Amino acid sequence: MNKILIAVLPLCLLLASCKKWLDVSPKTQIESSVNFAGEQGFKDALTGVYLTLNGADLYGKDMTYGFVDALGQQHTQITQVAPDYYYAGQYMYTEESVVNKINSVWSRMYFAVANLNNLLKALESKDSTSFSDYTYNVVKGEALGLRAFLHFDLLRLFAPSPASKGMQAKAIPYRLNYSAIPEPRRNVGEVLNLALKDINDALPLLKYSRSTGCRNNSSNNHNRIFA
Repeated sequence: MNKILIAVLPLCLLLASCKKWLDVSPKTQIESSVNFAGEQGFKDALTGVYLTLNGADLYGKDMTYGFVDALGQQHTQITQVAPDYYYAGQYMYTEESVVNKINSVWSRMYFAVANLNNLLKALESKDSTSFSDYTYNVVKGEALGLRAFLHFDLLRLFAPSPASKGMQAKAIPYRLNYSAIPEPRRNVGEVLNLALKDINDALPLLKYSRSTGCRNNSSNNHNRIFA
């Protein structure tokens, strides 16, 4: 009996150790409560959104000189060697390569919006006095401004023009919350009004963040917040 216990005990210890090892979260999967525990987490989250937008599938290419330029007939020498841009320039939206490109833009844009909403939700439980200098205002102001910007670009790409269909035409969802629950499409007028509200909420937060810091010429001014 003692021999059996001696043999089983190391196995139990090993399993307990394995459970602890398996419970460790990967560095790329950090819970929001941990990530937003301090000021640096909010800076990192905002930087992460900018990195997403800088990707080739968004403003690093497709939303600047790539896919949208092909749609706008800015490229005249595109051949079938680049089928996604070639077919986009021909407005052949059912081609698989174009469908994939459209889906990528849509999903990555809303991925960025979701991260902004998660950041804004976390800010609601924080006091601005727990942040240094103007960091709270800068982070919240930029997040609101980016949310408006992204929805406006989604509107101009995926909704009917107000000039042709009017302000009541069904457009896109305007995501205001961090949630996996689908939201219905709003009409063009609603999207524009919500974007304007986000911008108007952002402007007071950003208005004096840089100029005040520069005027004081302090060592902790806004120019150094994200240094």
